[in-house]
Amino acid sequence: MTPSLNQDLHEFRLAIGGPDEEIDLARAALVIARVAHPGLVIEDYLESLDALAAKVCNRISREADPREQAEALNEVLFGQLGLSRAEENYYNPANLYLNDVIDRKVGIPVSLSIVYLAVAVRAGIAVGGTAMPMHFVVKLIGPEPPVFIDCFNKGRLLGKKDCIRAIRQLSRGRLKYQPRMLELVSNRAILTRLMTNLKMIYMNALDYAHAVQILDRMLIANPGQARLLRERGVAYYRLGRRAMARRDLQRYLTVGKNPDDSDQILKLLKKIS
Repeated sequence: MTPSLNQDLHEFRLAIGGPDEEIDLARAALVIARVAHPGLVIEDYLESLDALAAKVCNRISREADPREQAEALNEVLFGQLGLSRAEENYYNPANLYLNDVIDRKVGIPVSLSIVYLAVAVRAGIAVGGTAMPMHFVVKLIGPEPPVFIDCFNKGRLLGKKDCIRAIRQLSRGRLKYQPRMLELVSNRAILTRLMTNLKMIYMNALDYAHAVQILDRMLIANPGQARLLRERGVAYYRLGRRAMARRDLQRYLTVGKNPDDSDQILKLLKKIS
């Protein structure tokens, strides 16, 4: 039986409801995937990740250092499984939904990194996601100087200077490196980054029905965030769901504390009424 939308939202709340360090990134990401795949059997994919972690463990000796552990992960995920970067149709939602990434073996930096993080945690390897802008990378916890992993490039190991160079190149010099860009981020932040990509894809495609479902989950992970209320309110308006649009936009004005676009939102509310 296909779970209802309310059941999926409840399951997402449960998936991210505990302490951040206890969040199972893979489970939460698979619950998000039910937006496009109602009735997705999550346990099947978690078992696949467990099996991959077992393969990694079989390749690691007790004396293995973090770099050797990363190399074992790379061999299993990019060598044996064949995970690869999205070369065409980068903004296909399938490149972000975790079940599709595992099935198709194609993803973008954040989704490939979630697979990497999920398998690493199951194999007992200390890793975390970072705040690096424009290109998500994973960080090995422990080594000094720090070691980063570029899952979009088959797990290539990077140093701090490599990451700084990538930030400069990807931003065409517009972004200046700040230490916080390479700091570890929470699991909720990683899931939010995944969902932000999905929201952008659906909004750009004028697919407001799917955009609303993603925004529902983003607001669970980031309760009361004014900008998200505004975006969901506009999406509801585009769908003709005026009561829901009015609710979110009124909340946006309250939570946002007289935002810069308040005049524009008040005009929209008047139009809705």
